[in-house]
Amino acid sequence: MRKTTAIVAILAAAALALTLLAGCGGGDEKQARTYVMNARKIGKAASQNQAKLTEQAKNINKYAGIQNPTPQDYAAMQQFTAGLVTLVEATNQSAQQARGEFEKVLDLKGVDKYKKYAEIQIEELQLVSQRSNLVKEFAAIMSKVLQAEVTGVPLDATSVTASLDEILQQRNNLTKQIEKLNEQAITLAQELGLE
Repeated sequence: MRKTTAIVAILAAAALALTLLAGCGGGDEKQARTYVMNARKIGKAASQNQAKLTEQAKNINKYAGIQNPTPQDYAAMQQFTAGLVTLVEATNQSAQQARGEFEKVLDLKGVDKYKKYAEIQIEELQLVSQRSNLVKEFAAIMSKVLQAEVTGVPLDATSVTASLDEILQQRNNLTKQIEKLNEQAITLAQELGLE
C-alpha cells in the first residue's frame, strides 16, 4: 500500500512538473511569437511612413534654392512642412504601437532570443522616432529661412548653417545606429524563423 501511495505521489509530482515545464516554454514561446508578429505588422506602417518621409524630405531642396521668394512660396513651404509633420507623427504613432507589442515579449519567461529581438527592435524604433523628429526640425528651420527672405528680416546665416549641419550629422549618426541594429535584428529573426 505504501509503495502504491509513493508511486502515485511520484507520478503526480512528475505530471505537475511536466505541466509547469510545458507552460513555461511552449506557451510563452507561442505568445512571444504572436507579439513579435503583431509588432512587425504594425512596424511595417512605421517603415512605410518613414520611406514616405525620406522621399518628401528630399523635396525640401526645392524650397531651399528659391531666389526672391514670394508669399506664395512661403505658403507652399508651410504646407510642405505640415505634410512632413503629419508623416512624422504617423511614423512615431506606429512606432509606439509596435513598441507596445515588443514590450509585452519582455514580460514572458523562457524566450530569451525573442526578448533580445524585442529589445533590439524597441531600441531601433526609438532611434527611428528620433530621426523622424530631426526631419521636422530641419523643415522648421528651412521654413524660417524662407519666411525671413519673404519678410526681409535678416537671419544669422552662420547660426542657421550650423543648426542644419548639426541636424544632418545627428541624422547620419542615427541612420548608422539603425542600420547596425537592423543587421542584428535580421540575424535573430532568421534564427527565430521570422524571415
